[in-house]
Amino acid sequence: MSQHMQSLRSPSKGSVTPSRKSSSCSGMTLNVADTRTSSTATANIGDESALAAPALLAKADSPREEDNRTWLQQWPGGWRPYSALTGGFCLMFISWGYVNAYGTNATFYDHTLMQGLDKMRINLIGATQCFMILGLSFIVGRLVDASHITKVLTTGTCLVALGTFLLAIVDGRSWSPDAVFSYVWATQGFITGCGMACFFVPSSWVVATWFHEMKSTSIGIVATGASVGGAIFSIMTRYLIEQASFRVASLSVAAVMTFLAALATFIAKPNTAPRRGSLEKDMDNTPEKQELWRAITGAWDRHALKDSRFVWVSASTACIFLGFYAIFFNIEDWAAYTGVAYREATRPSTSFADAIKTFLLLTVMNASSSIGRIASAATADHLGNYGALHVHALCTGITSILCLVFWVLAKTVGTALGFVVVFGAFSGAVIGLPPASMAYILDKNDPVAQAKLGQWVGMMYTIAAPFALAGPVIAGHLISTFGFLSLQLWSGVSLLAACGCMLMAVLSHHRHLSAKAAAEIEAQASVNVTNDMLPLSKEVQ
Repeated sequence: MSQHMQSLRSPSKGSVTPSRKSSSCSGMTLNVADTRTSSTATANIGDESALAAPALLAKADSPREEDNRTWLQQWPGGWRPYSALTGGFCLMFISWGYVNAYGTNATFYDHTLMQGLDKMRINLIGATQCFMILGLSFIVGRLVDASHITKVLTTGTCLVALGTFLLAIVDGRSWSPDAVFSYVWATQGFITGCGMACFFVPSSWVVATWFHEMKSTSIGIVATGASVGGAIFSIMTRYLIEQASFRVASLSVAAVMTFLAALATFIAKPNTAPRRGSLEKDMDNTPEKQELWRAITGAWDRHALKDSRFVWVSASTACIFLGFYAIFFNIEDWAAYTGVAYREATRPSTSFADAIKTFLLLTVMNASSSIGRIASAATADHLGNYGALHVHALCTGITSILCLVFWVLAKTVGTALGFVVVFGAFSGAVIGLPPASMAYILDKNDPVAQAKLGQWVGMMYTIAAPFALAGPVIAGHLISTFGFLSLQLWSGVSLLAACGCMLMAVLSHHRHLSAKAAAEIEAQASVNVTNDMLPLSKEVQ
């Protein structure tokens, strides 16, 4: 019997021996789990480090340590994180910022450059930009996860420069509207869209590698680049078209985008401390861990599709893009149609006496959305656990009500301005929080899970890409056939569906956290039983 107990105390070749030096969450979870499946590991876990395993696991998952620190202490030190934050802001500025300003281009195309074409085709140009940015996200996400971010950003810079500078060549005086449409679609829609796809995922991914405790806030700051870019590009384009020409406006925008893209390529550097190589080295040779590792290194993570939280967040994002950008692309035409704003250099007699320029509505909407992006992200960080999901669901529901009620009833200049301000603020949260929501459903204390952030965000946006392409096109057809009320209803219902999907994601994440807590309690109970059996083992010896 003594020999038998001695063999129990001596670790076998295939057993897992806990070490006092080991304090990682993932490692401790594996040791505790082995106590339920191996009697050898049960005996081995009876030492001091085994007793500390559940405590370490609970400490890793507990937010108390974060709560005891001040708000400033949760921000990283040094200049590199904030250099990356600036680079991410620039990347969002020249990607979705350019898309957000497309409504100004669409108004000029509709009444000057492509006069007479169906609005559905004009919306297709902006929708193609959205589709390319989102559709290539999973490829870009995999490349940046594989440490190819510099190559990705360099490629994007070249494509954006090519597409935007070529756009200035278009000639609306000697070309037919169909020829102009084809050329603008190829340059502004396709080539520039491919280039901006190289910027979107890296903009939030590189920041997430630095700001672990303030992830939502930092991603929200990056997301404001889209709002600021949309406002600046809209004003810049309209002003230069009126003062000079469309060619001058296009060349100026191209120069700004190329410069910022080149700058971001040099300063948007990720945190290389928890790199993939160290994860691979620390991986245990269990079938489950190896299967998870293959999923991370593959192009498409099939484990994500089995996670109900990922499915619901992706479905919500798809519904958002189905109705969201239709508003930005057509808000100027709606304002001109109702008389609350005008496109011409001087106010026509058909507009209200206090009517404003149409591009100002789009500018105000973009500017106010920057407030919503930062405020919602900071609120999500303050709530902790699954705060991003709650805030996202609430703001999406509010935007749907604004479209279905407030926008429909907006008949004066004052109510129109009120709508764009309020909707812009909440829409900033709606469009800016999906990456933060995805980051929250991935355990921040698990390096393997966090290594999948770029991949899962890319997959989410790739799933949403067809909806982003179809949404503005369908809205353009509805406007041409039924009027602007159909646009308001289309966008409102789409956002309402997105709210429902996000609420399901909240429920799924709540069940996940409950199951995780139950597993920790079970693991603690298993270790306690093992500890109680040790005195009996000594007596038998």
